[in-house]
Amino acid sequence: MRPNLKYLLVLAFCLVLAVLVPLLTPEPIDWSMSFSRKHRTPFGSLVVFEMLPQLFAEGKITAAALPVYNTLGEGELDRTNYIFINNVFDPEELDTHKLLDFVGRGNSAFIAANIFSGKLADTLKLDTDTHFVLQDSVSLNFVNPSLRAVRDYEYKKQTVSRYFTRFDTVHATILGRDRRGQTNFLRLHFGRGAFYLHSFPLAFTNYYMLFHNNHEYVAKAFSYLPAQDTFWDEYYKIGRSQIGTPLRYVLSQTPLRWAYYVGLTGVLLFILFQGKRRQRVIPIITPKANTSLEFLSTVGRLYYQQGDHKNLVRKKRAFLREYLHARFYLNAPTWDEEFVQRVIEKSGHAPAEVRALFMRMRTLQNSEHVSEEDLLQLNAALERFYQQTGA
Repeated sequence: MRPNLKYLLVLAFCLVLAVLVPLLTPEPIDWSMSFSRKHRTPFGSLVVFEMLPQLFAEGKITAAALPVYNTLGEGELDRTNYIFINNVFDPEELDTHKLLDFVGRGNSAFIAANIFSGKLADTLKLDTDTHFVLQDSVSLNFVNPSLRAVRDYEYKKQTVSRYFTRFDTVHATILGRDRRGQTNFLRLHFGRGAFYLHSFPLAFTNYYMLFHNNHEYVAKAFSYLPAQDTFWDEYYKIGRSQIGTPLRYVLSQTPLRWAYYVGLTGVLLFILFQGKRRQRVIPIITPKANTSLEFLSTVGRLYYQQGDHKNLVRKKRAFLREYLHARFYLNAPTWDEEFVQRVIEKSGHAPAEVRALFMRMRTLQNSEHVSEEDLLQLNAALERFYQQTGA
């Protein structure tokens, strides 16, 4: 058998195997929270989206795959709803201004999210907190007697349940609470329109829509929105994915994707083994060493040996600021309590240690004299923070 034919037969066998194995193997259940209308997974929202034409029969349902600013455009829309369902709702400042203007003109925005942050949360004065449900299921119900169910709508155990701890009580109306009496659904009047805010987005997913009679809860929650044209957000979803290549269909199908990758691997192996006999030996060129870290270490020792602890504190603070901006997209002129809270939420670090770190940094920054012991304690706290947050 000729060598080329042998390689081609091996490659063909690998391609057939790569296609058949994924087809014959059942796919595991995807429990990721996508909230997308395109996903049939438990925490997708296909079922909710398909129910919208029945709830808003007098209006048109449009899936918005662009940011708020692009979706709403320069025109002034009237009698329109905008529905957002996601784990975190933190639009860009330009999109936030557009959304506030949209609602202020008399339209409605329904936002279900675990976490509200950014400019919108600041404007609407929103804060949420969490309690973990390990023994009992999460229970939700409405305040309005005409919508309130005899038995609470229940959701599975071991669920994270969030509730609003702060909102504008002057312009807000509480629409729903959980079993503990915590507010999880409210209407917030803004201009001539209103925001409908919900802190338990999992209630609007496929799994819980088919769990007991919870589809009634979703229908009642959306009944607060006027029966009119409605935008369904697909841009801010966690599960949003876009494949920017002409092979997008091949890469979107698991069997074809694996066949494509195996084919590429086979071609590369073929070139590698065939090229060994014909290609001249390429000399190994040792790359130049990166001395940046050695330089930084030398500069740090210089400041330390000179006893310039105050200067070292300033540099460590500047490095921490750049780290927070690069890793968590956090930046603020002053490190106030609100900024520290956002660091806690995004980093997942222990709240007490984060607050202690920023308090120590603030104290040393304002101190006229920084001792060696203070500097060592600060450095140890920073190292723990970087290690915990994956630096």
